[in-house]
Amino acid sequence: MPSCSTATYEQMLQPENAPMRFAFIGVAGLFGYAMGAIRGRMPRKLLYATVAGGGAAAACYPKEATALSQEAIEEGTKMGNIAYNFLLGGKWKISFGKLISFTF
Repeated sequence: MPSCSTATYEQMLQPENAPMRFAFIGVAGLFGYAMGAIRGRMPRKLLYATVAGGGAAAACYPKEATALSQEAIEEGTKMGNIAYNFLLGGKWKISFGKLISFTF
């Protein structure tokens, strides 16, 4: 028998419960903003709200969060390699699709 929290989470993931997911994400963002307001100025408010809202969104949409995180890792790796090669003075190439490409 599943626990109450597991059953609630599974119910939240059902397509007909989209308003509950939106409310959960919004409340998490507001909670993060409130915690940031207690602890500091605007950059901290924005950081806490973004982390809380993003975490709630990842909990509500796990498949989409996995796909976005994989894409972010790939792009971060690519940009890290560009920065590394730039610092060492090597040649590097930036391309934005098939039409625009820069080589330095």
